[in-house]
Amino acid sequence: MLAVFACAASLAYALLVLTTRPVRPTELVSVNTAEIALTSLGIPYPTWQTMILTASRDVSVPATDMWIAWSSLEDWPAWNMRVVSARWLSETPWAQGSQFVEELDLGFPLGEQDWVETVIQVNPGVSAEWCRDANGIKSCHIWMFETLPDGSARVTNTEVLHGASVAALKPLVGARWQRQFDEAVDGLVARVITSR
Repeated sequence: MLAVFACAASLAYALLVLTTRPVRPTELVSVNTAEIALTSLGIPYPTWQTMILTASRDVSVPATDMWIAWSSLEDWPAWNMRVVSARWLSETPWAQGSQFVEELDLGFPLGEQDWVETVIQVNPGVSAEWCRDANGIKSCHIWMFETLPDGSARVTNTEVLHGASVAALKPLVGARWQRQFDEAVDGLVARVITSR
């Protein structure tokens, strides 16, 4: 009986992972940003309360060019449809402890919301990470710009959300938010390529 329960639990966990973080063999990331975000949140592994959104693209543009375009916070609405506006609250941008506010259009049932974000880690030209714990939801967002051996870049956008209300929201927003993460990476790539 215990073996049947363990098998069912393993199957349920596998289905959870597959439905919250689509596996795309052509877009595997060399650094597991979801694992980094989970660790930053103090969560050892995803559970039924966890939603992982991630998108990654390999582009024939240097990672430094991608970082320069991405790091202009006020320009985010031009290429990321979720971001209505974004601005720095801190004098020093992209430094550990810096804060910014972003107004996000999260769609039904949440609508537009302002979020104050605190940068917890930044490696200029390579990655930035911000996390928050508010209203029963822990979240951590990472953008990473890896330089590949041929000089091109791998751009990765990942967010981990965790909490009981995340579990309730997942069926309503999970697929749409995943598409928006894909579109955000595509929008940034298109902006950089067309500006060259």
